Amino acid sequence: MRRLRARTFRWNAPGDVDGYFAAEVEGDRVRWFAWSHLPGEGERVIATTSAEACRTSGPPIEVPASILAQILALLDPSDRA
Repeated sequence: MRRLRARTFRWNAPGDVDGYFAAEVEGDRVRWFAWSHLPGEGERVIATTSAEACRTSGPPIEVPASILAQILALLDPSDRA
């Protein structure tokens, strides 16, 4: 399987039309952040976790199951070429 250099997943913040949450997978790390479209707010980094921490402890924020499954698949060490 061809691996992407970086992949970003976004999902709507529950009940918030002005922002979203996101996870950026790059190599063996995941950067978790929130984004607001309101003036002066922009990006807020929540955490950066290793692939191992994500697999064993889960994400630091609530993530829809379908998106989490895709993130974990990208982090699967058995899928490394």
